[in-house]
Amino acid sequence: MTVLITGAGKGLGRALAVEFSKKGHDLVLVSRNKRDLEETRSLCSTKTEIFNYDISKPENASRLFKSLQKKDIKIDILVNNAGIGYVGLITETSIIQIKELIDTNYMGSVYTTKAFLDEIKSRSGSIIFINSIAGRILIPNFGAYCASKFALDAFAKSLSKEENINIVNVYPGPMNTNFYDNESFKILKKRYFFIDPEIAANKIITKVLKKKKNIVIPSYLRLLILANRIMPGFVRFLFNRFYE
Repeated sequence: MTVLITGAGKGLGRALAVEFSKKGHDLVLVSRNKRDLEETRSLCSTKTEIFNYDISKPENASRLFKSLQKKDIKIDILVNNAGIGYVGLITETSIIQIKELIDTNYMGSVYTTKAFLDEIKSRSGSIIFINSIAGRILIPNFGAYCASKFALDAFAKSLSKEENINIVNVYPGPMNTNFYDNESFKILKKRYFFIDPEIAANKIITKVLKKKKNIVIPSYLRLLILANRIMPGFVRFLFNRFYE
């Protein structure tokens, strides 16, 4: 089988590429940074194609699909992993920043999914959406980021109801990757336990192979999701105390 992974230059995307390669799958890797892609490819033992595309641009998904058609490469598993982060009040977040979040975290996955949906469906394949715990719970100071991830969650779940195709939703907590390197995430790195991407990738693929549809990593965050469903006011109180 061939696996297409967006955002494969670093972090979880790279770790997923390495793990899928260990399982014997060929790879198609996509990222904005060609040097990072080449480094990821060097870590993979199976046949690996790389494409230096920005998936937030609508034309690049169709370009990628056509490029793979010319190479006679068919995709069995699509991993929508590309994403960016941002912390800040919505009132202090510019329209440009909000648009960048929506274009990358939501629309990028929409573009690639729409481009490859028919092919993956015809091959009885799977589409994996790497979301976030922030796609299930509203977190203070993450308004714009949560909006992009809630949109992705709604898209993925709606698609699973409409199409006879295997949809997998993954909700990781904070991860020790470059995603959290910018200044706006310093408070999180001080207060949260961060999971290593290699551990997360291994758990994700293990659960995908077991036909799990909703994957929360670390698994104890399921309790937080449940608490938010039953006692949203209490969870909001906890988060507000945390960010005081």
